[in-house]
Amino acid sequence: MSDHFSFDSTLQQQSIPETDEIEGLLRTYRPTPGQSLYEQVATNTWMKSKANKRYGTNFHLSGFIKKINLRWALGLIATLLMVVMFMAFTPQGRSFAQAISRYFQINPSDHATEVLSLTPMPTNDPGYPYNLYTLDAAQAEALAGFEVKELTGLPEGWVFNGSSYNPDLQQVKLFYSLPSANSTPSQRVEAIYLYVSQQKGAFEDFNWGECPTGTIFKVQVNNWLAELSDGSVWVTYTEPTPGVTREWTCERADPGATMVLRWEETTLKYQISVDQFFADESVILGQSDLIDLAENMQ
Repeated sequence: MSDHFSFDSTLQQQSIPETDEIEGLLRTYRPTPGQSLYEQVATNTWMKSKANKRYGTNFHLSGFIKKINLRWALGLIATLLMVVMFMAFTPQGRSFAQAISRYFQINPSDHATEVLSLTPMPTNDPGYPYNLYTLDAAQAEALAGFEVKELTGLPEGWVFNGSSYNPDLQQVKLFYSLPSANSTPSQRVEAIYLYVSQQKGAFEDFNWGECPTGTIFKVQVNNWLAELSDGSVWVTYTEPTPGVTREWTCERADPGATMVLRWEETTLKYQISVDQFFADESVILGQSDLIDLAENMQ
């Protein structure tokens, strides 16, 4: 008998279980993982092994996570700073910021109900031109430093609305009016506007001297020589050309609808102007009426 050992012969002598026998053994004994496997899983050894291969044996998972969080935080801060600088220092950024801000504005609803009152809201502003004449005659006189004359003998219905003071011209201006028949305290409608100016400064230069005869009238106010224009009078001129004298043109319209009377007494200059485009014939002022008002000022 030979002592030579044969592996093939040994395998042939061993009995290999069938599949059914293996399944029966597993059902009978129900094998479970050992305690060491649970400990290995609990300590995440497979993650450490993988990280050690990539980052080295000195790798620590908690430190790695902290480094990742720090990188994310620094990157986010840098991004925010760039966005803020873009919006603050570039036209495109400011436009973009304004467009974004519109989404955060609260707009009233299209279906909101608006309550309207039929009663006019009270106001202290009388409106133009009344809000330009807020002084009485005594207040204007105190500012001007000279005696201010007022109109007397106005027909019934005329109203004194107030006065103003212009320090540049040292001028006091009184404002009178004749309300229309359909005028109300809340809705004033004037038929005639009349202004009386008294000043130390020079008259406005109308260039009346260029107007033909019959446009500007020379009249007398008490003992003073005066000028009276009847109608809307304005003077224009052509631009001068070499060798050609400037040509003045005087035009006149709406006689009777507007008039200006002005004169000078020693150191003061006076002017009365009236606008009555919409007045009835029965209340309209004529040239003689204007001169009478001037002569009876006190």
